[in-house]
Amino acid sequence: MSVSLSAHNDGITGSLQVNGLDQITFANNSASISGNLTVGSNLVGGGIINALSSPSPIGNVSPNSGSFTNLTASGNLGLGVTPNAGWTVNDRVIQGPGTGGSSVALANGNLYTMSNLYYDGTSFRYLGSGLNGSYMSQYLNSFSWYLASGNNTAGSIPSTGLGAPAMALDTHATLSLANPASSGSNYAVCSGCKVISSSSTTDLVEVKSGWTYDKFGADPRARSINLAKKEACISAGYKFEFWIF
Repeated sequence: MSVSLSAHNDGITGSLQVNGLDQITFANNSASISGNLTVGSNLVGGGIINALSSPSPIGNVSPNSGSFTNLTASGNLGLGVTPNAGWTVNDRVIQGPGTGGSSVALANGNLYTMSNLYYDGTSFRYLGSGLNGSYMSQYLNSFSWYLASGNNTAGSIPSTGLGAPAMALDTHATLSLANPASSGSNYAVCSGCKVISSSSTTDLVEVKSGWTYDKFGADPRARSINLAKKEACISAGYKFEFWIF
């Protein structure tokens, strides 16, 4: 083993060698560890670990080729990829590899999970070309899901899908589905009762199991109560049906 170090105004340069091979090198305010890194009795991994003070990426863990992780100066982490430079500085992001890479972004109480999208502080844009995008937003006690499509080239803003959510779950456990394939109406589910609204009428569909409807045919009294509910809704001007599963 040999050690050769020199002190300078900007840090330390030199190396620590084992059997004539550099194992730790110091240069320009950076340190590189080559080979296996062991902490206590635990083998952390092989390859190269760099910790750099320069701009993006400021740190990475690499095998013999390629890169496992890249940490940028803005605090974003790439797994097998350098995070897109267009992310807003207000988010902290974990981004995966691939043309339509998946990402997790944290910002101001919001948790976003995205596919082929990134947020630049003003608009959502495509990470890669040729694929549509989607994201889910979790904020406090509500969730919203969005489907982005059209104009799908890297860096472009999707032309559709980022206005109203395709699906939303609010703080009252009400699930809303916008424009499902089976109908042009909007759907909202609330405490087992599904409300279908259109411009001209309001339809009610109550979703029940066979057990809660009439105990799978064994409880005529429960069935009559449910049918009475249906008749009352129809008398009040609603269209009503049960969905039994």
